[in-house]
Amino acid sequence: MGWGGSGAMRASVRPILAFITTSIIAIGFSLGLVTTALAAASSESIITTLYAYPTESSWNQVYSAAPTVSAAIIDICAPDGSGSGCNGKPADAKSTVWTPTIGSLQSAGITPLYYIWTDYGATPLATVESELQNAISWYGVASPMFDGTSTSASEVSYYQALYNYAMANGAKTVMFNPGTIAPQSYMFGPNEVLQQFEGTEAQFDATAFPSWMASYPASEFSATISAGTSSGVGADVTDAAQDNIGNIYVDDEAEPPNYSTLPSFWSAEVQDVAAAGGPAPQTITFPNPGPGIVGQSATLTATGGGSGNPVVFSVDASSGSGVCSVSGTNGSTVNY
Repeated sequence: MGWGGSGAMRASVRPILAFITTSIIAIGFSLGLVTTALAAASSESIITTLYAYPTESSWNQVYSAAPTVSAAIIDICAPDGSGSGCNGKPADAKSTVWTPTIGSLQSAGITPLYYIWTDYGATPLATVESELQNAISWYGVASPMFDGTSTSASEVSYYQALYNYAMANGAKTVMFNPGTIAPQSYMFGPNEVLQQFEGTEAQFDATAFPSWMASYPASEFSATISAGTSSGVGADVTDAAQDNIGNIYVDDEAEPPNYSTLPSFWSAEVQDVAAAGGPAPQTITFPNPGPGIVGQSATLTATGGGSGNPVVFSVDASSGSGVCSVSGTNGSTVNY
């Protein structure tokens, strides 16, 4: 929406609001409106990789860290007998020892992610689908973590089929873990979490993530870091946010980790991740300056916003060249 005034001029002004987090968020205002709401930026979350027996006390620490912990991978039992709840016996029935743990996760608002190995696309689809059906019928868990995800273009259709199958059967989240950076073709839908990193803290610091990730919500990416340190966990969380990775877990086990315990700095990690959230929702009041006349100017004002920073005005490029310009402190004067 633009101004209508003498000289048949139409223009629009788009304020740009700078937050103290140093991020710049562009918000468009229709000048006939008085207020507009600014949505909060994506916050960081923890998806725990804790392959601990369900009666371990570490699970209590996970429950109490909700909602910063948004999901937890549960490695119960696979048909080959692997998994922290199997005791070496293949999964052919419900493991009742897991029922209280799963219930506590769900009560806390944490999504349990049922671990399923895909062997980089070599496990038949019917086998993987059968394991997910077991998770649903035995535990009421429909959201899977598909480990051993391939990054090959030839396996894209296999993993797309798994995503579709899980979503059709009630999954809230579908996580894929290739253990390394997967190509954009592995982005299957808005309920996916693609783990783009699994390795040491030093390796994470040295990794350059692809630019295409910036076109997706940060909540659709995750990283699991091992050999983490209490002095470095804060930087890991900050780096993840800057890399558009919205889910992180930092462990202190050396490579190769078995993820049997939470890190010694767990409390600090939870605090760092919780503090990495975006700005709170805000309302900006932007009065209409009235009709514009060619050759004259008007003063723009805007108030509100929790950051305390001034609103900085700029001209929307879609207004067309030469229609208007801004000048003065924070662009507060519009020149027609």
